[in-house]
Amino acid sequence: MVALQGHPGLPSWLVAERCEAMQVDDQILNRTVFLVQPSSYGFTADGTGFLMDVECEGMSFLYVVTCRHVVRPTVSVRDLAPNTEPIWIRINREGDKPPKTIETKRSDWLYPTNRRIDVCVYPFDLAKHNPDNDLEVVHLSSSPEHHLIFREEQQRRWGLTLGDEVFMPSCFVGRVGDRKNIPVLRIGSIAAKPDEPIAGVSHQNPAYLIETRSLGGVSGSPVFLHLEPGHRRQTPKLIKSPDEKHSNAPYCLIGMMQGFHSGQYADDFIADGDVEKIVPADVDFNAGIGVAVPINQIMDLIDRSDLVEARMGTVEAKRKQTGHRDASSRRSEISSEDSGEKNPKHREDFNSLLGAAVRKREPEG
Repeated sequence: MVALQGHPGLPSWLVAERCEAMQVDDQILNRTVFLVQPSSYGFTADGTGFLMDVECEGMSFLYVVTCRHVVRPTVSVRDLAPNTEPIWIRINREGDKPPKTIETKRSDWLYPTNRRIDVCVYPFDLAKHNPDNDLEVVHLSSSPEHHLIFREEQQRRWGLTLGDEVFMPSCFVGRVGDRKNIPVLRIGSIAAKPDEPIAGVSHQNPAYLIETRSLGGVSGSPVFLHLEPGHRRQTPKLIKSPDEKHSNAPYCLIGMMQGFHSGQYADDFIADGDVEKIVPADVDFNAGIGVAVPINQIMDLIDRSDLVEARMGTVEAKRKQTGHRDASSRRSEISSEDSGEKNPKHREDFNSLLGAAVRKREPEG
């Protein structure tokens, strides 16, 4: 894995100002980016990714999130030697400008120590990659107060049942888009909760089963639980009140598409009388069931100690650069208290010395 010294970050107010004018619901497709490689006829798409924002001490840190099998940051799952080949992030720009293609090194993407967890993130330097402020990027805030991430609090409040509607903005390899990224919006429903691992796809970790058509390019797509108006759940308010903090959108992120479940279902095809079935018995068919990584596996990686330390390193470097110092009048008192902590008996020792100094000397004899 790449050595972590600090992650690129920007003041949170600046990132919020960039997205404030956007109608999030209208820009839902711009939450996604494409992971691509150049080819003789332009480029080919490997999968989808999306941007998440992590706030830390008044700064925002952006990460591109996708599946590990899309990026392949190591030579193989078992051979953990760094894969130094490039992979490109393709992001739309405003107006008629062509998409921006950002080259990254596969080994610079971060992944869990457990090789069975199919998650990968890339620290995205918005200041570096967006100097003209024209990238069409809408990020997902991971801050608990925004309620966009399906955490335990949201699960208790809204619940999650089989048949609940979900949607996934993603890449469609049949029409990626020449002049710009053209994501498609796949609609599905919860077919099974993440109670157990899924054989052949998510071997050791529980995953969702999503009833949807899951074809090439869907890997790495965010999976949103739809909280439509009039739904049986309590829909989050669009405007925050002083005493209540709600999501600014009627949906929340529950996971990320990993792949699809397939099998040999030739016996399910009905033959007409004595006519032999024309479907080979050993052919794998898409079962119409997608497999989705739960959001907690993504957050476990983003909240990992070394990534937290990297963000704090950037915050501390920013503080030193600005020359900020605490101007409180209690600074000297705090310093005195701090120095006293080194000697827990400092007050007792001081009183003893003071008493000895003022005590009258008794006459001799």
